[in-house]
Amino acid sequence: MRIVLTLFAMLLVQLQPALAERFPVSSPEAAINPKEGKKWEEKGVLLYEQGRFEECKLAMDQALIRIEKSRTALYYKALSNWRLGKPLLAITSLKEINEQYPAWEEGLHSLGYIYLGMGDLVSAKQSFEQALEIKPDYAVAWYHLGICNYQTHQLEAAKACLQSALIYQSDFPEANTALGMVFMDQKDYDQARLQINLALKGNSRLSRAWYLLALLDQKENIAEAISDIRKAIDIQPLPVYTSLLQQLEEQQSTASEITLTANQQN
Repeated sequence: MRIVLTLFAMLLVQLQPALAERFPVSSPEAAINPKEGKKWEEKGVLLYEQGRFEECKLAMDQALIRIEKSRTALYYKALSNWRLGKPLLAITSLKEINEQYPAWEEGLHSLGYIYLGMGDLVSAKQSFEQALEIKPDYAVAWYHLGICNYQTHQLEAAKACLQSALIYQSDFPEANTALGMVFMDQKDYDQARLQINLALKGNSRLSRAWYLLALLDQKENIAEAISDIRKAIDIQPLPVYTSLLQQLEEQQSTASEITLTANQQN
């Protein structure tokens, strides 16, 4: 045990200079230097995009030393906490950002998105609505507000929101898919199929769209429905997709047996 601890201590000593160079401890010389702060912001954003969220937070700490109350640094620290599985910490940070920058729609939208992921639909809707008051053509906020309304079974409100999203951003396959779900729930299957086909035309890698298309095809063409759901599974093998495939294959087998029996009787 002593040997392991000694080796671990040696490793920390070896790593310390490298970490100090990458994320130096604050010093009087580092304070209030917007030019250097921007460099740390850019580094932090790059680290976030690479999925290196802890390092992103460290880089943004360096930016905040040099740019007091940097909106970019505070925002990406909050997003990093969310991606690290700390939504409550992210929410606290985003609320502070929104207090400092009350007219910033992106911060409000991100807050709503985290609430939506946590299932707090009331808070999510409030945040999306506040973002839309600032930026009425914010297509993504309309989309997520539509999702909130759909999850609370307000189908007409959901449809209106999703249609607004598509007005402001016509190339929005996820909104087409969600609108297709609304039409399916309203039993308007022609419009549902139209929206889902538009979604797949925009992005053929949307597994949920293939799943919905399989449900639509299930009543008319089992073979086509099986083809659809297999495409969904190739993209994302979710249990709900594999369960539908099994069900469709059983239906196809039963139909084939009935056809074979009828032919033998004739």
